[in-house]
Amino acid sequence: MIKTTATSGYFLLALMVASLSTPLVCGQQSTAGKNWTQYGHGNNWQSELQLDTDSAMTIVWNVKIGESRSQAVGIDDVIYVATGSAEKDGDKKRLTTRIVALNTLNGEEKWAHELTSTMFDEQETFGGATPAPQATPTIAGPYLIAVSFTGQLSCLDRADGKPVWEKDLVKDFGAEPVQFGFSASPVVDPTDSNRICVLAAGKSTGFYCLNVKDGSTIWKADCTTSSYATPIAANYGGVAQWVVVSENEVLGISIAEGKRLWRFELPEKGLTNVPTPLVFDNSRLIISGQGCKGTRCLSINRNENEWNVNEQWFARKLQLFYTNWAKVTDRIIVGCTDKYMAALDVSDGTILGRWRGYSDGNVAIVGKKLLVIDGKGNLSVVETPSPSNLEAAGFTAIKKLKIVDARCWTPISVIDDRILIRGDDRLICLTVNQENNSNSLTNLFSSDKLLEFQTEMTKQETADPAEQIFTTFETKGQEAALLLYAKLRADKSLDEVARIALAEAAKEQGLVDVAKMMISHAKVDFPDSKEIASAAKSIMGK
Repeated sequence: MIKTTATSGYFLLALMVASLSTPLVCGQQSTAGKNWTQYGHGNNWQSELQLDTDSAMTIVWNVKIGESRSQAVGIDDVIYVATGSAEKDGDKKRLTTRIVALNTLNGEEKWAHELTSTMFDEQETFGGATPAPQATPTIAGPYLIAVSFTGQLSCLDRADGKPVWEKDLVKDFGAEPVQFGFSASPVVDPTDSNRICVLAAGKSTGFYCLNVKDGSTIWKADCTTSSYATPIAANYGGVAQWVVVSENEVLGISIAEGKRLWRFELPEKGLTNVPTPLVFDNSRLIISGQGCKGTRCLSINRNENEWNVNEQWFARKLQLFYTNWAKVTDRIIVGCTDKYMAALDVSDGTILGRWRGYSDGNVAIVGKKLLVIDGKGNLSVVETPSPSNLEAAGFTAIKKLKIVDARCWTPISVIDDRILIRGDDRLICLTVNQENNSNSLTNLFSSDKLLEFQTEMTKQETADPAEQIFTTFETKGQEAALLLYAKLRADKSLDEVARIALAEAAKEQGLVDVAKMMISHAKVDFPDSKEIASAAKSIMGK
């Protein structure tokens, strides 16, 4: 059982559903280099689908599929999803997990496989959330591998959904029940598609490599505690290896025979580590989350038989909890916290920019565009900078589209020419076309938004004017923050995104009058803004 620190129920719920460490197969069978996982992977969240600046997006279908925080995966004309439901059974909760195959063209169900289990006493959810699947299924040739909330491991025939073999991570492997549900997704060996690996950590168990055809164990690596992060393949020092996050450390484990190669002890022990590391290149690893107390870059090298793992830099103020990173260039990565989107210089850990309006967002590189699905169901399309002119560059947000009025925990899936977004119990399929028509989604931006990089940042100032006001509020109080707000408003330094972020933050703090004042000012300053008008409805009720 994973231990937690004392914190709010909402935050723990975020950590629970943050188990979105999920594989994505983009339009083809899972092979070496194509088995993607959330929070960083070999392809660095890149899809080959091209998006032109003028491309319109249309919802092809929108279906209710059930609760889950896992992604959709797909190949050819079939999409696979995991869903779940729960009902009381005396003083226990009886869970039903459904693994479903959908037609890519219309979202209609092709087949479904159900399995039931009882929630462990050691497990829990927050906010009334359904204990539904957290890990995403993975495609391994003709098979589909899935893990349920309680640790049921199923291998299904992709053609008809019939079980090939089934195991239980707790009963068969001795894994300790994960407090907020088993979340690490099964992963395919990038060197041999006949082998899969699963995290089943416990005092006498660990990280397993299995034969995909019959579920037999090929090797086991010691790993005594679990996390919510999916293991990720890497190649450091010329050795193919898995990077595995536990409750207290990050491990390098040989893909060939399961030998432990190196370990990095996390600064804080016993926390609910969620983000899967981002393998940036063949020598650097980006880690973030509670146990990291921020974001860290590790340098991993081998000198003959000796492994050297050193911390290259530490960004204390930037910490991911349940969202992912994307590699934009050979220098820049982008990710979202619960407050803003940030661009980070991997060479030294400098925060190049922070922008409000993308809280709880997950990111993906699609062609030459950055897609961001934020926690409120808004999809942003962002132009990325030219690698040759980074110092004077920035991002340009060219579209913001309202996809679903629901909490979105799950990152985008791109399967061939379809973009799939999951919000609460719904799965929405988008397509891209060159012509705007009556079915095209409406762009919430009245004009493009330039997201500039901050070339220099001191302790006294920040690239984000809204962040200056938040910091002033925290350090000097409400009166000083309002004075700064008035100054920045007069200087026209606060754009629409900043206004909305400030008003929403004031409302969350219980400062309803301040929130209404700020949104009223925003309506005066940006009379044609659709975003301001939408925010006014939720904040002011009109």
